[in-house]
Amino acid sequence: MFRNSGKLLFANFSTVWKVLLYYIIITLIGVGLVAPVFGSIGDILGRHDFYESLIELLSTFNIGNNILSSFATLSNVLATFAQCIVEYFVVYTANAIYLAVLFVIIMPFLYGLSSIAVGETLYGYMSSQAKVHFTGRLFSSIGKSVKYVLTKILIATPINLVLAFVVFQTFRLTTLQGPIKFAVPLFITIILCVLFAVRILIFSGWLPALIVNDCGVFEALKRGIKAVNRCFFKALSTLLVSMFIVFAVILLLGSIGLVIVFPIGLILFYVFSFVLFYEGHGMRYYVDGDTIITPKRLEEVDKFSKCKDLI
Repeated sequence: MFRNSGKLLFANFSTVWKVLLYYIIITLIGVGLVAPVFGSIGDILGRHDFYESLIELLSTFNIGNNILSSFATLSNVLATFAQCIVEYFVVYTANAIYLAVLFVIIMPFLYGLSSIAVGETLYGYMSSQAKVHFTGRLFSSIGKSVKYVLTKILIATPINLVLAFVVFQTFRLTTLQGPIKFAVPLFITIILCVLFAVRILIFSGWLPALIVNDCGVFEALKRGIKAVNRCFFKALSTLLVSMFIVFAVILLLGSIGLVIVFPIGLILFYVFSFVLFYEGHGMRYYVDGDTIITPKRLEEVDKFSKCKDLI
């Protein structure tokens, strides 16, 4: 699964640059929307010396200090940022509500509008080597995209908030003292990898089911969950390997690692979700122009209760 996802990623690498350009455009729109409240944001961040703590993080992250020091600095940045958010809501309540709506709803919505286009590009390639133009599908699928993205925001936002809280608490492990502190970076890395892998896996089958089966949003979610359930541990182990590689690259290369990982990560997990869906249904798919993968259909080895919907 990991190998086939990698092959498909590089076979469709032209899509990476298109999605990256789209994200840059949306980010610039976001900066424009934030511009009216820049002054109030700077006021609160300045009071808590946030910029100094951020510079310290970049220094420890890039100069090559030990991982524990980098994690401790990151923990300090997160704690400072949390204090800034709380004070901002108290002092600039109206602006805080505006920013909350912007970053929780509007920006995820705008970023998510590219999902269907990326998915249909991958579906065309994997099913028949058909060339589907990203830009054309971005505009022609806008109706379906709006329904999908709004529903996903509604369902995923509570999960994301819980995840953010757990991540924040995880970095507090850096305050531990004694011999155990040397194992803290490993604990944090494992916890983060598991958290993000499970978060990605929860919705992995949703988009492929929506596109491949051409069904409603909620029906697609139901079918996607079934697809994930059929090969859950195989998919989870693949995601954990991916997450460990991503964390290793970032920790070893610092900011350069982020520059490398970010554009690839834009569609890597889209690719993975389609591979997972195809594998879960025993569907044949192309990984390149000369190679077709034929997964073993699960009803050959699974109990009838697990695969009766395939028959």
